[in-house]
Amino acid sequence: MVDTDFLALIEQGAECWNRWRAAHPEIQPDLSTAYLFGLTLAGYDLSSANLARACLIGANLRTANLSGANLSGAYASSADFSRATLSGADLSRGNFGEANFSEADLSNARASGANFASANLSGACLAGWQVDPTTALSDLRGSHVYLGLDGQQRRPQTGQFPPGALTALLQPPAPKPGAVRRPRQRDRRPVLIAGGTIAAIAATGLSLTLRSNSSTVTADEQALSITAREIASVSLPCQEPEPPALPVGSVSYEYKNGAVYYGEFIDGQPADGRGIMVYPSGNRYDGEYRAGKRAGCGTFTFSNGRGYTGQFEADKFSGQGTWILENGERYIGEFKDNQCNGQGTFIFSNGSSKSGVWHQGKLLNGSLSCEQGSLDLPASPDS
Repeated sequence: MVDTDFLALIEQGAECWNRWRAAHPEIQPDLSTAYLFGLTLAGYDLSSANLARACLIGANLRTANLSGANLSGAYASSADFSRATLSGADLSRGNFGEANFSEADLSNARASGANFASANLSGACLAGWQVDPTTALSDLRGSHVYLGLDGQQRRPQTGQFPPGALTALLQPPAPKPGAVRRPRQRDRRPVLIAGGTIAAIAATGLSLTLRSNSSTVTADEQALSITAREIASVSLPCQEPEPPALPVGSVSYEYKNGAVYYGEFIDGQPADGRGIMVYPSGNRYDGEYRAGKRAGCGTFTFSNGRGYTGQFEADKFSGQGTWILENGERYIGEFKDNQCNGQGTFIFSNGSSKSGVWHQGKLLNGSLSCEQGSLDLPASPDS
């Protein structure tokens, strides 16, 4: 789990951080699950740091030292790793879609199950990097790469890669038929992952255990798509548990419109603190209340399979949180008045993403809407 003292030190800038690292070489910073969304970490010494499952979406890590770092399961789509050192780093099961690795050192990096779709590898050193058929390498970009150290084994030897050639060069051969049993995907259903982020997994009919702290995955887990494997939660301000089963026979108040409230009820409204509201539509809220309104941290689950986990203010999504659609696509970032508003990233079901500044539910300078349809969020009932 992330140590908040390390986060405070990071905020003081690269010079202060690197000076502290030099004075304490025996300490390996624990930044696992840290929320580092969009931060400037250029030139930081993060060697051997634990960044497992950290949110690095859109972060600037140019020239950073990440040698030997643990980035397994990290969310780092659209991050800038140009000229960074990642030699010997663990990138397994991380999402690096559309990230920039131009002139980066990826020698001996372990990338089993990672997503590099549409990443830029121009001029990167890939000597001894370890990928397998579960590594997503579609639509790679880059003029050339080096398969040896110190600028050796340039590919292509002269000129630039034609479209598709870089992916063809780096993609490992597919496993022989029967080597990996691929589960049959029946549908997609939203589930709440401990730690507060809603994710979507493929319902396979298998007894699949989601492990957030283990680096070992089964063959069936490896066979899932990169989106389905992104089971680790991003550390956001609200760390919400999975909604529990409704308590039997303990309804605190039933409203005239059919809504039912579970929890302490004072003066005709939910008391300050945590409670559960179930609406006639099947929608459900589990979380904090203030002055009878949803406020603080909570999870709102829609009957159509959509959901939100994060901060609320006056019944509305406001602050930081995660919004997930019924097809598994999701937005992670800032909200205001029930809309994506501020810095955020939309992650598509294929693992690719779009990051930037959002205003009233849409990405600026684009037509992408994070709601993907109307958002009908009921107010807390009056009586």
